[in-house]
Amino acid sequence: MKPINALVVFAALLLLFGCASRGGQGPSGGQQTGGQGTNITGQANQTNESETEPLLQYIEEQMRAREEMKVRKTDLPAIFFQNLPPWPEDLYKIRSLVYYGKIMNLVDLEEKYYKQPEFIPTFDSVVPLIKDPPRGRQGVVGYGAYPADTRVTTSAGSEFTVATFFYTGWLVQTYQGIKVVTTYQATAEMPYSDLNGTYAVTQDPNKTAEYFEVSFDPGQFLIEPTFPIMDSNWIQKVKVSVKVKENTPQGRYVIGVVPVSPDEDKSLEWMLSVKHNGYVPAGGMSKVSRPLYQMDVTVA
Repeated sequence: MKPINALVVFAALLLLFGCASRGGQGPSGGQQTGGQGTNITGQANQTNESETEPLLQYIEEQMRAREEMKVRKTDLPAIFFQNLPPWPEDLYKIRSLVYYGKIMNLVDLEEKYYKQPEFIPTFDSVVPLIKDPPRGRQGVVGYGAYPADTRVTTSAGSEFTVATFFYTGWLVQTYQGIKVVTTYQATAEMPYSDLNGTYAVTQDPNKTAEYFEVSFDPGQFLIEPTFPIMDSNWIQKVKVSVKVKENTPQGRYVIGVVPVSPDEDKSLEWMLSVKHNGYVPAGGMSKVSRPLYQMDVTVA
């Protein structure tokens, strides 16, 4: 439920427990002009306590729910989260706003939010498995991107920057090196804004690639284990900057982003840095049916 604004709560109580008089003189003397629900003697109307009880109960429930949303609800030991930033009281609110597309600018989203595993919608469903992990079956490799899709409306000759988050899969104990590159599909599936079903965007992959210049920050990065405890860099914000060329026709295009193995020198650097903990390049993961991240770009 949505938290009640304190001003609204005060107004509701004011209406129930006594309305301010309108017009006339103040309570020191003189007759006051009264409207409906106003006592002309200046005394507040008496309200039966039983009539206000449902409202008070509702207010108390909302205040209690709002307090509960400020603390982590995940039933895992504190040591599991010890490498992460302190818990932000509005994490659940921010998570919902991102999930439903109410927060569109993720470029400036602070790490205190996205470094909490609860930021990723799938985390809650795997908590029971993390609490009682299958012996000897922890993941060697696995990663994802969230959000998986972004919509942008722009014009020819313009530039824009968006962001997504590449993260290590749950119960994965290895360090994984990733390099991100673009891909253009002839037919791309995109979800509707209400997340109910998908629609197809068709394009000429070769021509579409000529219309956009895409860069990544960072272009290569290392993501760390999520098991048996969460490492601090288990997730990485990736900023995607796009230049739309002047000759781009109006229309709808989809730019895909996929992970590939990092450059050899970078892989070697990371492999030596993690030593016995285990390093795996992204190329070791089987290919998925669609890009991990897609930008649905409308050029108007």
